[in-house]
Parts: sequence; C-alpha cells; structure tokens
Amino acid sequence: MNAAQMQSASLDQQMRVSRDFFSIYNQMTDNCFSRCVSNFNYNQLTKDEASCIHSCCDKLVKMNHRGMAIFMDVQTKKQQAMMEQVAQMEQQQQNQNQTVLPSIGSETKQST
Repeated sequence: MNAAQMQSASLDQQMRVSRDFFSIYNQMTDNCFSRCVSNFNYNQLTKDEASCIHSCCDKLVKMNHRGMAIFMDVQTKKQQAMMEQVAQMEQQQQNQNQTVLPSIGSETKQST
C-alpha cells in the first residue's frame, strides 16, 4: 500500500468515526430531549428540565463507556483466542511437515 492509499484509508476511517460519533450524539440528544423537555412556553429550559437533561446525558455517556469497555474486552479475548488457534494450526502444520519429510528421505534411500 503506497502513501496515498494509506492516507485515503486513514481519511475514510476518520470519516467513519466522525459519522458514528455524530450519530450517537444525535440519538442521545433526541432521546434526552424527548424525555425531559415538556414545556415549550419559555425559550430557556426550566431547572427540572435542565437537571433531567444533564442526568439523562450523563447516564447515556456512562452506558456508552461501559459498552465500549465490554466490547474492547471481548474483542481482545477473541483476538487472543484466534492468535492461539493460528499458532496451534501452524504447529500442527510444522509437525505434519516434519513427519512427511523424513519418510520421503527414507524412500529415496531404499530405492537406490
């Protein structure tokens, strides 16, 4: 992969991360607004509405952090398991190659 392709891939990744962030932010905003704002008679939030929105956003942010922590933990364990599986497969492949090679060598000696 050349430098231009790497830069393009990095830019695509950054765009996906930004899109995901704004999607979550918009969902959180919509959810908390729907739950907490009920009085449209004023151009300012009431104390109860402001408190509700603060509490709602705090809960959703904490939930998102917990979910990401769990995801990272699970992904790490999956990657470790896959690496162990690949190492076992490589070891089995090497063992098979070692058993095949001596038998080939002995067949050539017997035929001469």
